[in-house]
Amino acid sequence: MTQVIKRKTYLVLILFSIAFIFGCDNSVSVEDTPPTNNQIHAELAPPTQKSETDEPVVTHFGVTISGPTVLDHGEFASWTAEPKAYTLDFQWFFRDDVADPWTPAGSNSDTFNWTFFNNTQDIKVVGVRVDIYNSTGPHTDVLNISVHPDPEHCEFVC
Repeated sequence: MTQVIKRKTYLVLILFSIAFIFGCDNSVSVEDTPPTNNQIHAELAPPTQKSETDEPVVTHFGVTISGPTVLDHGEFASWTAEPKAYTLDFQWFFRDDVADPWTPAGSNSDTFNWTFFNNTQDIKVVGVRVDIYNSTGPHTDVLNISVHPDPEHCEFVC
């Protein structure tokens, strides 16, 4: 019996660690009934999503964005959401600087097209985000993109 309690204690600690690392809720449940065949059953609560004004919780469990991560100034690009389950509801966002809030792009498609500009002398980091809603819940992914400066704004090597 002592080994079962120790195993449950270790399992709960491991699950809390995983939940913390992946941004999940603190809700971890372990069944109260004694395990059978030395198996312990546990489940993590699904990740929670923040509002559009806060930074989203990136789950990576339900969707992944594929597409370019480096662009030139004024380059047109496309990104694709790759959901892990059948999805009809996509919401894309972009931001022109990592410090900027997310701007809804209004696209209900698995593909998002956009052109980013950089009128500075430094590489600028921008981002695209997709929120999907399907049978497994809401999921979010964010992709940061480096945009090279416009050559006309470079005094030195850009």
